[in-house]
Amino acid sequence: MATRFAIATLGCKVNQYDSAVIESRLRARGMERREFTEQADVYIVNTCTITDRADAESLRIARRARRLNPKARVVMTGCLAQASPDVLAKAAEVDAVIGLGRLDDLERAAASGAGERVMVTNLRKEKAPIELAAVTLDGHTRAFLKLQEGCDQFCTFCIVPFSRGASRSVEPRRVMAALDDLHARGFKEVVLTGVHLGGYGKDLEPPVELADLLEMIAERCPVERVRISSLDPEELSDRIVEIISRSGKFCRICICRCSPATTKRCRACGGVMRAIRLRRVGWRRFRS
Repeated sequence: MATRFAIATLGCKVNQYDSAVIESRLRARGMERREFTEQADVYIVNTCTITDRADAESLRIARRARRLNPKARVVMTGCLAQASPDVLAKAAEVDAVIGLGRLDDLERAAASGAGERVMVTNLRKEKAPIELAAVTLDGHTRAFLKLQEGCDQFCTFCIVPFSRGASRSVEPRRVMAALDDLHARGFKEVVLTGVHLGGYGKDLEPPVELADLLEMIAERCPVERVRISSLDPEELSDRIVEIISRSGKFCRICICRCSPATTKRCRACGGVMRAIRLRRVGWRRFRS
Protein backbone atom coordinates (compact mmCIF):
# COMPACT_ATOMS: atom_id res chain seq x y z
CA MET A 1 0.00 0.00 0.00
CA ALA A 2 1.43 3.36 -1.07
CA THR A 3 1.77 5.98 1.64
CA ARG A 4 3.64 8.79 -0.17
CA PHE A 5 2.57 10.48 -3.40
CA ALA A 6 3.84 13.28 -5.62
CA ILE A 7 1.98 15.16 -8.36
CA ALA A 8 3.38 17.07 -11.33
CA THR A 9 0.89 19.28 -13.16
CA LEU A 10 1.27 20.59 -16.69
CA GLY A 11 -0.99 22.99 -18.54
CA CYS A 12 -3.90 25.17 -17.56
CA LYS A 13 -5.71 26.22 -14.38
CA VAL A 14 -8.27 23.45 -14.92
CA ASN A 15 -5.47 20.88 -14.67
CA GLN A 16 -4.27 22.57 -11.49
CA TYR A 17 -7.80 22.30 -10.14
CA ASP A 18 -7.95 18.60 -11.04
CA SER A 19 -4.60 17.97 -9.34
CA ALA A 20 -5.85 19.67 -6.19
CA VAL A 21 -8.92 17.38 -6.20
CA ILE A 22 -6.66 14.33 -6.63
CA GLU A 23 -4.48 15.51 -3.75
CA SER A 24 -7.51 16.02 -1.53
CA ARG A 25 -8.74 12.48 -2.23
CA LEU A 26 -5.37 10.88 -1.53
CA ARG A 27 -4.86 12.86 1.67
CA ALA A 28 -8.30 11.65 2.80
CA ARG A 29 -6.91 8.11 2.43
CA GLY A 30 -4.13 9.00 4.84
CA MET A 31 -1.44 9.39 2.18
CA GLU A 32 1.28 12.01 2.50
CA ARG A 33 2.19 14.39 -0.30
CA ARG A 34 5.84 14.81 -1.24
CA GLU A 35 7.52 17.17 -3.67
CA PHE A 36 8.11 15.67 -7.09
CA THR A 37 11.87 15.92 -6.51
CA GLU A 38 11.60 13.67 -3.43
CA GLN A 39 11.18 9.94 -2.89
CA ALA A 40 7.56 8.78 -3.18
CA ASP A 41 5.70 5.51 -3.60
CA VAL A 42 3.61 6.79 -6.48
CA TYR A 43 4.20 9.64 -8.93
CA ILE A 44 1.19 11.14 -10.72
CA VAL A 45 1.72 13.18 -13.88
CA ASN A 46 -1.29 15.32 -14.80
CA THR A 47 -0.50 15.79 -18.47
CA CYS A 48 -1.23 18.43 -21.09
CA THR A 49 -1.51 17.84 -24.84
CA ILE A 50 -2.08 21.33 -26.23
CA THR A 51 1.24 21.10 -28.13
CA ASP A 52 3.78 18.44 -29.15
CA ARG A 53 6.15 20.05 -26.69
CA ALA A 54 3.68 19.43 -23.86
CA ASP A 55 3.43 15.76 -24.90
CA ALA A 56 7.20 15.39 -24.79
CA GLU A 57 7.43 17.15 -21.42
CA SER A 58 4.88 14.74 -19.92
CA LEU A 59 7.02 11.74 -20.88
CA ARG A 60 10.19 13.47 -19.72
CA ILE A 61 8.65 13.97 -16.27
CA ALA A 62 7.59 10.30 -16.17
CA ARG A 63 11.18 9.24 -16.89
CA ARG A 64 12.43 11.54 -14.15
CA ALA A 65 10.00 9.96 -11.68
CA ARG A 66 11.27 6.50 -12.61
CA ARG A 67 14.85 7.59 -11.97
CA LEU A 68 13.91 9.07 -8.60
CA ASN A 69 12.48 5.78 -7.39
CA PRO A 70 12.68 2.76 -9.74
CA LYS A 71 10.27 0.85 -7.48
CA ALA A 72 7.57 3.52 -7.46
CA ARG A 73 4.43 3.48 -9.58
CA VAL A 74 4.14 6.13 -12.30
CA VAL A 75 0.54 7.05 -13.13
CA MET A 76 -0.33 9.27 -16.09
CA THR A 77 -3.60 11.19 -16.21
CA GLY A 78 -4.88 14.43 -17.74
CA CYS A 79 -5.43 15.48 -21.33
CA LEU A 80 -2.62 13.49 -23.00
CA ALA A 81 -3.70 10.35 -21.16
CA GLN A 82 -7.26 10.95 -22.38
CA ALA A 83 -6.42 11.83 -25.99
CA SER A 84 -3.48 9.48 -26.67
CA PRO A 85 -3.45 6.65 -24.12
CA ASP A 86 -1.66 4.26 -26.51
CA VAL A 87 1.30 6.63 -26.79
CA LEU A 88 1.77 6.65 -23.02
CA ALA A 89 1.10 2.92 -22.64
CA LYS A 90 4.07 2.18 -24.90
CA ALA A 91 6.46 3.97 -22.53
CA ALA A 92 8.29 1.53 -20.29
CA GLU A 93 8.43 4.01 -17.42
CA VAL A 94 4.61 4.29 -17.24
CA ASP A 95 2.68 1.87 -15.01
CA ALA A 96 -0.87 3.14 -15.52
CA VAL A 97 -2.73 5.46 -17.89
CA ILE A 98 -6.00 6.80 -16.51
CA GLY A 99 -8.18 9.21 -18.47
CA LEU A 100 -10.26 12.09 -17.25
CA GLY A 101 -13.47 11.54 -15.33
CA ARG A 102 -12.18 8.39 -13.62
CA LEU A 103 -11.15 9.71 -10.23
CA ASP A 104 -12.17 6.56 -8.37
CA ASP A 105 -9.93 4.45 -10.63
CA LEU A 106 -7.10 6.95 -10.27
CA GLU A 107 -7.40 6.92 -6.50
CA ARG A 108 -7.29 3.12 -6.37
CA ALA A 109 -4.36 2.94 -8.80
CA ALA A 110 -2.39 5.46 -6.76
CA ALA A 111 -3.13 3.90 -3.38
CA SER A 112 -2.84 0.20 -4.17
CA GLY A 113 -1.99 -0.29 -7.84
CA ALA A 114 -5.40 -1.86 -8.46
CA GLY A 115 -7.04 -1.75 -11.88
CA GLU A 116 -6.09 -2.20 -15.52
CA ARG A 117 -3.01 -0.58 -17.01
CA VAL A 118 -5.08 1.62 -19.35
CA MET A 119 -8.45 2.99 -18.19
CA VAL A 120 -9.89 5.61 -20.54
CA THR A 121 -13.51 6.46 -21.34
CA ASN A 122 -14.75 8.09 -24.55
CA LEU A 123 -15.92 11.42 -23.10
CA ARG A 124 -17.62 12.41 -26.35
CA LYS A 125 -20.06 9.53 -25.82
CA GLU A 126 -20.11 9.13 -22.04
CA LYS A 127 -20.46 12.30 -20.02
CA ALA A 128 -18.48 11.72 -16.85
CA PRO A 129 -19.82 13.63 -13.82
CA ILE A 130 -17.95 16.68 -12.57
CA GLU A 131 -16.34 16.42 -9.16
CA LEU A 132 -17.85 19.48 -7.48
CA ALA A 133 -15.15 20.25 -4.97
CA ALA A 134 -13.83 23.62 -3.93
CA VAL A 135 -10.05 23.69 -3.87
CA THR A 136 -7.35 26.16 -2.94
CA LEU A 137 -4.41 26.22 -5.33
CA ASP A 138 -0.87 26.65 -4.04
CA GLY A 139 -0.19 30.29 -3.28
CA HIS A 140 -3.89 31.30 -3.33
CA THR A 141 -6.23 32.08 -0.46
CA ARG A 142 -9.34 32.14 -2.67
CA ALA A 143 -11.31 29.02 -3.50
CA PHE A 144 -11.74 27.66 -7.02
CA LEU A 145 -15.02 26.04 -8.04
CA LYS A 146 -15.21 24.13 -11.33
CA LEU A 147 -18.76 24.27 -12.63
CA GLN A 148 -18.22 23.25 -16.27
CA GLU A 149 -16.12 20.66 -18.09
CA GLY A 150 -15.48 19.83 -21.75
CA CYS A 151 -16.07 21.79 -24.95
CA ASP A 152 -18.26 21.51 -28.06
CA GLN A 153 -16.68 24.34 -30.05
CA PHE A 154 -14.33 22.24 -32.25
CA CYS A 155 -12.12 25.18 -33.17
CA THR A 156 -9.57 24.52 -35.90
CA PHE A 157 -6.52 22.57 -34.66
CA CYS A 158 -7.84 22.44 -31.06
CA ILE A 159 -7.77 19.05 -29.34
CA VAL A 160 -9.72 20.12 -26.24
CA PRO A 161 -13.14 18.76 -27.40
CA PHE A 162 -11.49 15.35 -27.74
CA SER A 163 -9.28 15.44 -24.66
CA ARG A 164 -11.86 16.98 -22.32
CA GLY A 165 -14.98 15.52 -23.92
CA ALA A 166 -18.45 16.92 -24.46
CA SER A 167 -19.47 20.05 -22.59
CA ARG A 168 -21.21 19.28 -19.29
CA SER A 169 -22.31 21.53 -16.47
CA VAL A 170 -23.09 21.44 -12.77
CA GLU A 171 -26.73 22.25 -12.01
CA PRO A 172 -27.30 25.78 -10.61
CA ARG A 173 -28.77 24.43 -7.34
CA ARG A 174 -25.57 22.46 -6.69
CA VAL A 175 -23.41 25.49 -7.52
CA MET A 176 -25.39 27.66 -5.12
CA ALA A 177 -25.17 25.00 -2.38
CA ALA A 178 -21.40 24.82 -2.89
CA LEU A 179 -21.10 28.62 -2.62
CA ASP A 180 -23.15 28.58 0.60
CA ASP A 181 -20.79 25.92 1.98
CA LEU A 182 -17.71 27.94 1.03
CA HIS A 183 -19.11 30.98 2.80
CA ALA A 184 -19.74 28.88 5.90
CA ARG A 185 -16.11 27.71 5.75
CA GLY A 186 -14.87 31.31 5.76
CA PHE A 187 -13.92 31.89 2.13
CA LYS A 188 -14.36 35.51 1.04
CA GLU A 189 -13.55 35.03 -2.66
CA VAL A 190 -14.45 32.25 -5.09
CA VAL A 191 -13.26 31.83 -8.68
CA LEU A 192 -15.74 30.18 -11.05
CA THR A 193 -13.77 28.08 -13.49
CA GLY A 194 -14.31 25.66 -16.35
CA VAL A 195 -12.90 24.54 -19.68
CA HIS A 196 -15.47 26.58 -21.65
CA LEU A 197 -17.51 28.69 -19.24
CA GLY A 198 -19.40 30.28 -22.12
CA GLY A 199 -20.95 26.88 -22.82
CA TYR A 200 -22.28 26.54 -19.28
CA GLY A 201 -25.80 25.16 -18.97
CA LYS A 202 -26.48 24.27 -22.61
CA ASP A 203 -26.38 20.54 -21.78
CA LEU A 204 -28.75 20.77 -18.82
CA GLU A 205 -32.45 19.89 -18.84
CA PRO A 206 -33.96 22.40 -19.15
CA PRO A 207 -31.06 24.38 -20.64
CA VAL A 208 -29.83 27.47 -18.81
CA GLU A 209 -27.35 30.19 -19.67
CA LEU A 210 -24.30 31.39 -17.76
CA ALA A 211 -26.16 34.70 -17.32
CA ASP A 212 -28.92 32.86 -15.45
CA LEU A 213 -26.41 31.46 -12.99
CA LEU A 214 -24.65 34.81 -12.55
CA GLU A 215 -27.99 36.45 -11.82
CA MET A 216 -28.69 33.86 -9.09
CA ILE A 217 -25.23 34.47 -7.64
CA ALA A 218 -25.73 38.25 -7.68
CA GLU A 219 -29.03 37.90 -5.81
CA ARG A 220 -28.38 35.04 -3.39
CA CYS A 221 -24.68 34.21 -2.99
CA PRO A 222 -23.32 35.11 0.49
CA VAL A 223 -19.65 35.04 -0.61
CA GLU A 224 -18.29 38.59 -0.74
CA ARG A 225 -16.39 38.38 -4.05
CA VAL A 226 -16.92 36.15 -7.07
CA ARG A 227 -14.47 36.05 -9.95
CA ILE A 228 -15.12 34.65 -13.44
CA SER A 229 -11.95 32.88 -14.59
CA SER A 230 -12.30 33.44 -18.36
CA LEU A 231 -14.83 34.06 -21.10
CA ASP A 232 -14.43 34.27 -24.85
CA PRO A 233 -15.08 37.90 -25.89
CA GLU A 234 -18.02 36.97 -28.13
CA GLU A 235 -19.70 35.30 -25.13
CA LEU A 236 -19.65 38.47 -23.03
CA SER A 237 -23.30 39.23 -23.74
CA ASP A 238 -25.25 42.41 -22.98
CA ARG A 239 -27.02 40.58 -20.19
CA ILE A 240 -23.79 39.39 -18.54
CA VAL A 241 -22.36 42.91 -18.72
CA GLU A 242 -25.54 44.29 -17.14
CA ILE A 243 -25.51 41.74 -14.30
CA ILE A 244 -21.85 42.31 -13.47
CA SER A 245 -22.04 46.09 -13.74
CA ARG A 246 -25.09 46.26 -11.42
CA SER A 247 -23.67 43.97 -8.75
CA GLY A 248 -20.83 44.85 -6.43
CA LYS A 249 -20.13 41.16 -5.85
CA PHE A 250 -18.24 40.35 -9.06
CA CYS A 251 -14.55 41.15 -9.45
CA ARG A 252 -13.43 43.22 -12.40
CA ILE A 253 -13.02 41.64 -15.80
CA CYS A 254 -9.83 42.54 -17.64
CA ILE A 255 -10.62 44.19 -20.97
CA CYS A 256 -7.73 45.19 -23.25
CA ARG A 257 -8.03 48.65 -24.70
CA CYS A 258 -7.82 48.96 -28.48
CA SER A 259 -7.24 51.77 -30.93
CA PRO A 260 -10.26 52.84 -33.04
CA ALA A 261 -8.69 51.09 -36.04
CA THR A 262 -8.33 47.80 -34.11
CA THR A 263 -11.90 48.04 -32.83
CA LYS A 264 -13.14 48.62 -36.38
CA ARG A 265 -11.27 45.56 -37.65
CA CYS A 266 -12.66 43.43 -34.79
CA ARG A 267 -16.19 44.49 -35.62
CA ALA A 268 -15.57 43.53 -39.23
CA CYS A 269 -14.56 40.04 -38.03
CA GLY A 270 -17.89 39.39 -36.34
CA GLY A 271 -17.87 41.79 -33.42
CA VAL A 272 -15.70 39.76 -31.07
CA MET A 273 -14.66 42.87 -29.15
CA ARG A 274 -17.48 44.35 -27.07
CA ALA A 275 -15.95 47.83 -26.87
CA ILE A 276 -19.12 49.70 -27.80
CA ARG A 277 -21.22 47.63 -25.42
CA LEU A 278 -18.80 48.17 -22.55
CA ARG A 279 -18.82 51.91 -23.08
CA ARG A 280 -22.63 51.84 -23.03
CA VAL A 281 -23.10 49.62 -19.96
CA GLY A 282 -20.98 49.98 -16.85
CA TRP A 283 -17.72 50.93 -18.56
CA ARG A 284 -16.30 52.38 -15.34
CA ARG A 285 -16.86 49.03 -13.62
CA PHE A 286 -14.64 47.31 -16.18
CA ARG A 287 -11.90 49.91 -16.29
CA SER A 288 -8.81 49.30 -14.17
